[in-house]
Amino acid sequence: MKKYHSQNSLEIFLPFLLLLILIVVLKIIYVKYNLFVFVSSLLFSLAVLIYTIIKTRASIFDIYFFDDKIEIKYLYINKIETLKYSDISEYHFIRTNKSKTDHIKYASGKKSFTSVENNNTIEYIKWLKEKNPNIKIVISPTDSTLEYEYQKEFGSKFRKFRKDSLN
Repeated sequence: MKKYHSQNSLEIFLPFLLLLILIVVLKIIYVKYNLFVFVSSLLFSLAVLIYTIIKTRASIFDIYFFDDKIEIKYLYINKIETLKYSDISEYHFIRTNKSKTDHIKYASGKKSFTSVENNNTIEYIKWLKEKNPNIKIVISPTDSTLEYEYQKEFGSKFRKFRKDSLN
């Protein structure tokens, strides 16, 4: 079986966005207030920026789906987290026009990453169900094409009417 792979490396752009916002705020403070307020704001902003960079770098990972395990390799810290498929309780597929994101929930936490499989998602879901039949699959939004394909393959999950309640 082929290996599936994804990453969340786009989060590295968060500190750059924060830096742009801080530059605008510091420019406004420099024009309107005295030098002491500007220097204080600059030091506080640098502390927030450094903290954000450290936290962001610690959260960047690659995720590999092997036949027997899932490996989460953190890129900027030397840490590898290994999960069994039986540890996963939920797998969320979020499919919007602008992004395709997957989330996994497991015993010790949850992870979000860009979509693992864009073209053959139903095949990927079948592969996951082979590994862990108890995994709960959640697809958002519920009116998406993927939800339709999922229900066509695995059956409808909408409410069924009971005839005995009509008597």
